[in-house]
Amino acid sequence: MAVTKTVTHSYGSRVGNAFKGVVGGFIAVVAGICLLWWNEGRTVKRQRTLDQGRKDVVEAKYDEVDSSLESKLVHVSGSATTDEVLEDDEFKFAVNAFQLSRKVEMYQWVEHEEHETKEKLGGSEEETITYTYKKEWREDIVDSSSFEESGHDNPTEMPFEAGVIYASEASFGDYSLNKDQIQRVGTPTELAPAKSTWVQEQIKKLTDAGNENVKASDLGNVCGFRGMEIRGKTFYLPVRPGDNTAQVGDVRVSFFYVGPKQDISIIAQQTGSSFQTYMTKNGPLDELRGGIMGAEEIFQAAESENKVMAWILRLFGFILIGMGFSAIFKPLPTLMAVVPFLGKIVGAGVGLIAWTLAAVVSLIVIAIAWLAYRPILAIVLIAAAVGLVILVKKMKGPATEVAAAAAGPAPAPEPAPAPASADDKQA
Repeated sequence: MAVTKTVTHSYGSRVGNAFKGVVGGFIAVVAGICLLWWNEGRTVKRQRTLDQGRKDVVEAKYDEVDSSLESKLVHVSGSATTDEVLEDDEFKFAVNAFQLSRKVEMYQWVEHEEHETKEKLGGSEEETITYTYKKEWREDIVDSSSFEESGHDNPTEMPFEAGVIYASEASFGDYSLNKDQIQRVGTPTELAPAKSTWVQEQIKKLTDAGNENVKASDLGNVCGFRGMEIRGKTFYLPVRPGDNTAQVGDVRVSFFYVGPKQDISIIAQQTGSSFQTYMTKNGPLDELRGGIMGAEEIFQAAESENKVMAWILRLFGFILIGMGFSAIFKPLPTLMAVVPFLGKIVGAGVGLIAWTLAAVVSLIVIAIAWLAYRPILAIVLIAAAVGLVILVKKMKGPATEVAAAAAGPAPAPEPAPAPASADDKQA
């Protein structure tokens, strides 16, 4: 099922919007430069923090708190445990765990848009928008009141709230974990509804009454919620009880937990019998990793993450700058769009120049930021930027020819006046 809408944008409105976009383009370029500069500073500081940590870290025993290591950066590996029981009162869970989380999803209509544009002779543009509607499981409420086509109505609220509960105390050998560390322990795994104390009690009652092979899925009105069922690993509240086909408005609730015993490795500042963030000259250091890992393994993993994040933000900054330059130059191909193929030719050339300039600016910003930390790399980047500048200059020739061709042939010069005759001179 799809709905199509066609909108025509006049040549004047396109030109006006293009010039309005120039301001946004400058903002995008500045924002991209700021992002790249901040990212390089963040990357350098993080690397220096890790380098300092390598020098300062000392090994500590998991089963003995050494008071001589007070306030020092220590590395400890072992098993973290908690005796705390976390409870979900609505669905009657009582689980010994580091973390218990509830995920709530509703089956809803979702509107998707596809845009297709076609330029017309004279500079106008015809935009075709196609709206399609699909049913999807979503954790947030999709507002259907703004849908292009009516008849795809969603509920306006969830019957249950998502959330997470954490243990407040945990042991780590002779140490104890702080609140922030507890929340970083382990990877959540799905918890079957059969672990619910209410479900267990109902199964026991039915079994004691002579019913054999009772399963959680056999129960109705689960946990006191009318119509609630158990389907697979979820609590399921259908709009139509007994209908196994998902309907808009159906709700499913899943639970996840982190078990009470987890192998972890820590690099942090020892404070009494616990830990806190270690402050270096360049930034904080507080690492908690799953599994038994040596100090060098942890630092290598942190360095890899730092590099990945640096490249992700570099790419994002480059794209932001490229989009900014494209917006700044957008009026030129828009003005030439009176003849569609000329607009496309000029647009292609402008796009190439815009993204090349984005690469030049990005390389220069990154090079300057790294100049103090890795001068050799900075020199290489500057050389690459210079090479791109030369390339841009070479591109100006073809771009000028295209613009000249679009403007038409130059007017022929007027002929020089004929020399005056002798009679004219006498007159």
